[in-house]
Amino acid sequence: MRQVSKGLSFSGTLSYSLRQLFKDNKLGGPPVSVDPGEYICTVEGNELSVSVPVGLDVWYLYREPCLLPDSDEDSKTYVDERLENYFSKLTGLKCLRSLRKRSDLYEGYDWSSAEQYFLNTAPYSVKELRFETALKNKSYKYPSDKEPLETSAFLAIPVGQLGVMEVLSLLRETEMEEDSFAVPDDEAPVTGGGMFPPKTVNFNKCLGTHIYERSYLTVAGNTVYPASEFSGCTPIKPHYWLRVYILSTDTCPVPGEFIGVLAKPTPIPHVWWFQESSPFLYAGNWFETQYWTSGIVKAIHDLDDVSYKCYEVLVKGITLYLKPTDFKEYKVDDRVAIVKTDGTDTFSWQDLKDREGESSESSPLSDWFIIPYSFYEDEAEE
Repeated sequence: MRQVSKGLSFSGTLSYSLRQLFKDNKLGGPPVSVDPGEYICTVEGNELSVSVPVGLDVWYLYREPCLLPDSDEDSKTYVDERLENYFSKLTGLKCLRSLRKRSDLYEGYDWSSAEQYFLNTAPYSVKELRFETALKNKSYKYPSDKEPLETSAFLAIPVGQLGVMEVLSLLRETEMEEDSFAVPDDEAPVTGGGMFPPKTVNFNKCLGTHIYERSYLTVAGNTVYPASEFSGCTPIKPHYWLRVYILSTDTCPVPGEFIGVLAKPTPIPHVWWFQESSPFLYAGNWFETQYWTSGIVKAIHDLDDVSYKCYEVLVKGITLYLKPTDFKEYKVDDRVAIVKTDGTDTFSWQDLKDREGESSESSPLSDWFIIPYSFYEDEAEE
């Protein structure tokens, strides 16, 4: 952990750390300028020089828009319980620690106080990933400029000045449920805790599907940035929207899964304010459509007075009790497809409805059913 003592030149510390990083040849050629907030380098032997402004007043620390509840206790419960399946498959990953107000960070410019705030007080945050799905030939409720053609859904990620992040990637819950899932050593989360991100040899390595790399390059196709604001919704300054569009021919994501956005910060000259892991879980949400979701079977109940089994299923981390549509049987830990009998033409993050408390093993939901269906399987086999 690099410390900046009172009275020590903050500019000089950043410049020194940046020179050491380039000396190790992790970011290309030597820097031309090492003023705080900006550097210029030659990328991997090419003659092109790239300028990447890096704001020291980092935008991502702002808590809103946040998926987690406002209460710190409720936020912790949400992470520990509803996201347990996600975090248990990726040990070492931590959520972003954020600010409730700017003075939490800057009052008095006391680095020691800032460290204690982030290590002991700063609330966990998962920025709210927004999304929308639409039926074929239907328009989106929240359109944006420069939309690609032939798409069926989009994911919208709140981001700011992208130069402070080395990688942004999408990691889906169903990817981690596959038998073949393994975390390569050079992509595993690294423990943080310092004022600067940990300096590692794994440049540009991060688990998941990369949508942004090398602190400047968008690598995912069908990406729009900056995308339009959501009309009628509160603006999210200092963030902007980065949209990743899902093509009609794509075979993911799976309705009902949690989609996380992992953020791996640029090592230097970025001050990342004592985050606990690199990458950290920056944003996310439960993706589903108007008619479909899915969940994990946790228990099976045989009832004497009815002809069906009742399945206890975790849907969006919430326990629901559901009936199947037929006599196919499922096992504990199976992911099962669930059909909802009501719906409209489009579906967005605003339409998510928690059903906790509405069902029990003796009184399953009457409008959601387990159905013998595998998402995308038939299309993939054709």
